[in-house]
Amino acid sequence: MIPPSMPTDVRQARPHATVQRDRLDDLQLELDHALEAVRPRLGATHPMYIGGRAVTADTPFEDRSPIDTPLLPGRFQSAAPGAVDDAAAAAQEAAVAWRATRWSDRVEVLRRLAALIHANRLELSRHWWNAGSFARM
Repeated sequence: MIPPSMPTDVRQARPHATVQRDRLDDLQLELDHALEAVRPRLGATHPMYIGGRAVTADTPFEDRSPIDTPLLPGRFQSAAPGAVDDAAAAAQEAAVAWRATRWSDRVEVLRRLAALIHANRLELSRHWWNAGSFARM
């Protein structure tokens, strides 16, 4: 279920987020707590997913923060040509199933996804904003 404060009509959605000046300290505190939640997972090796299966490559790569190079958010997979072919085939199969899904069911799937992203927005933002390099305003 999408939180009531989240617009469900795309005509109501804002294309950007704004933060009021008096909320910046609160936001920074929330982001600091989110960082502590993701810190144990920093540097972990993450698989790629092909057709719903976790797949690892022979040569994973490190993805370091560009503004805090000692920080290692994670190690990720470098797909070989065969894995790329497998991923393309899996995507084509998924597209057939998705196309056959009723539009109302697709809407519900996307709403659940939006609710998950909304519920985890601070953890996601801290993880992807280079875990700790968020500039204090």
